Amino acid sequence: SSGINAEYGGKIPGWRIPCPVYLLLRLCSVYQRSGENPAEIETMIGQLATLQDVAVEGLYERHAASLVELLSGQHRDWTRHSPDQNLFGELLLRSGPTCGEIMPAVYQIFKDCTATEKDPELRMTMFTLLGRLLRDTPVTSEASKQLSLFSVPIITEIV
Repeated sequence: SSGINAEYGGKIPGWRIPCPVYLLLRLCSVYQRSGENPAEIETMIGQLATLQDVAVEGLYERHAASLVELLSGQHRDWTRHSPDQNLFGELLLRSGPTCGEIMPAVYQIFKDCTATEKDPELRMTMFTLLGRLLRDTPVTSEASKQLSLFSVPIITEIV
């Protein structure tokens, strides 16, 4: 394969993160912060998918688990305004059906961020994110089944 992934053997020299994962992370980060020109960022995400020889949905399928793993190490320190918390939400909303496959890791983040001792604004943000995921995930998908399975304990703990 050609392009970014092949050029660096899949990793940026000196980094532990594969180059496509890092680029997708940065693009999603810019996308969630930018209200100015999301079409341009969508184009760049599409170009990254093309370089990876997958559709955009396939890009998330391929890298969602790595992205959540990168974010999960810091989630205990999140507040409502933490950039990584916002990025986490953006990634989940963009992951679509892939969300079901990464639900065990996502569940722990939700569980920790909705604990009663956490900031009420963070808890509400996470609850709202969960609601959006449940609303937007196709009922017939495996992601919907996984979300349903994991959402009940989270909602029970929040309430």
